[in-house]
Amino acid sequence: MSVSLSRTVLGVMVVLGLLPPVNARELLDPVAVRVPFAPTPVRGDDGKSYLVYELSVVNMLEQPVTVSRVEVRTAAGTLQVIESPDLAANFRPFGSSREMAGDLTLDAGMSGLIYMAVVLPQPAEFHGPLLNRVVAKAGVRDAPDIYTIQLPPLPLALQTPMTIGPPLRGGPWLVANGPSNISGHRRLAITLNGRTTIFQRYAIDYIKIDSQGRHYTGARQNNRSYFAEGSQAIAVADAVVSAAKNDMAENVVGQVAPGATLDTVYGNFVVLDLGSGRYAIYAHLQPGSVRVKAGDRVRLGDTLGLVGNTGNSVVPHLHFQLADAAAPLAAEGLPYVHSHFERLGHCTDDLEGSCTMASPESIANAIPLNHSVVQFP
Repeated sequence: MSVSLSRTVLGVMVVLGLLPPVNARELLDPVAVRVPFAPTPVRGDDGKSYLVYELSVVNMLEQPVTVSRVEVRTAAGTLQVIESPDLAANFRPFGSSREMAGDLTLDAGMSGLIYMAVVLPQPAEFHGPLLNRVVAKAGVRDAPDIYTIQLPPLPLALQTPMTIGPPLRGGPWLVANGPSNISGHRRLAITLNGRTTIFQRYAIDYIKIDSQGRHYTGARQNNRSYFAEGSQAIAVADAVVSAAKNDMAENVVGQVAPGATLDTVYGNFVVLDLGSGRYAIYAHLQPGSVRVKAGDRVRLGDTLGLVGNTGNSVVPHLHFQLADAAAPLAAEGLPYVHSHFERLGHCTDDLEGSCTMASPESIANAIPLNHSVVQFP
């Protein structure tokens, strides 16, 4: 519906007594905005606390609308302001893989997600609510109408991040595709059963490296050349096994087995029911290495299986995450913190980047962030 048509319809409704006689511009927002999943503050290994969530936006008009500004506030003041080009860089349209640049201009009917990662002031004792305000422009290019859309106060999720043990032993482990606002896990919106979720919001691909940042030696095509291959994946808490798979063959390095389905995307896997609606997922394990089955009880530190290269995987690594359901992909990714680990350095990329190593830094009650290099007890 165009702005002019909207105002004509509203005028008729006012005459008929269906609406009070106020300016149409005060009644209609050009963009529908909502937060699909409430965030929870989580502490990263950089000492900062983050609120990670998404703004779902839809252009409701028959003409382009430019989202020019997003403000995140609390009752105490402003936490973050995002404008062009950062707004476009943090937006992913539905139905398209193209990246946005410049202004965040939505064509008629266009929709997508703005990915938010708000740094909280220290100390991180913040309980909400969060106040989001979106500024949009529509109409004539040289003299557009400016709309300020105030979202309802956003309460935070009731559960705090669960404190868990390590999913692996030793290291060094590169946190590939890990928690950040730009990783592939973070940007993957999945729609199943009529519901869109960010299942891998806090997921990590753990790749074992050496002191030089290499993740293999020898023949590149051989899974056994990779340092991660055969490492023990261990239980992060006392738990009950919700599901497990153990019979998928390993992939050739660099090639994903054809015909992936919801049953095979994680290859050989283990899902642990941690209680309170939280599940730990371990994926891409070696065939024949999974030592548990559905219904088994495990203790913190028990070996579940061995790291491999199965399912939607091109090199040996462990995919690890928490979610609010055991269903593959059809759930929301949940934050968590590890009780203790050491940060050893940082890499510039997942596989081919350079790594800078330093003296071990002890980290407690935090989640490893993207491209950190960590070591577990």
